[in-house]
Amino acid sequence: MSLELRSLPIGDKLMEKVRGMDINKDRLRLDGLIPPVMQTDPRDGISVEDAHKLLRLSQLEMLKSKLRQIQKSSIPYSEFVQICMEGCSNSDQALEFVKILDQFGTVIVLGECVFLRPEEVNILLHD
Repeated sequence: MSLELRSLPIGDKLMEKVRGMDINKDRLRLDGLIPPVMQTDPRDGISVEDAHKLLRLSQLEMLKSKLRQIQKSSIPYSEFVQICMEGCSNSDQALEFVKILDQFGTVIVLGECVFLRPEEVNILLHD
C-alpha cells in the first residue's frame, strides 16, 4: 500500500472525520437562484403581451385616422368620446384613448370642446 492510502482514515476514524466536517458550509445553495428568462426566438411568434400592445396601437392609429377625416376643426367632447368608443373594445379603453390623444397633443381638450387640429390652435395663439 502506498503512503497516501495509509494516511486516509478508515473505519471509526473515517466516521469521526465525517462527523467533524461542517458539510452545510460547503454545500451549494440552489434554492435562492432564479432560472434565466427564456429568450423567445422571433421566428417562434410573438408573446400575448406583445400582441395586445400591437392591437392597442392599431386601434389608436385607426382612431387618429378617423379623427383626421372629420372636416370640422372642433367637436363637442361628448362626440369625441363617442368616436373613441366606436373603435374600442370597452368604455374604459375608450376613456384611456381620450386621455392619451389629449396628453400627446393629437387633439386639444378644453372643457367641453375638442380641437381636432392642434397645429391650427397653436397658429392662432401665436398670431
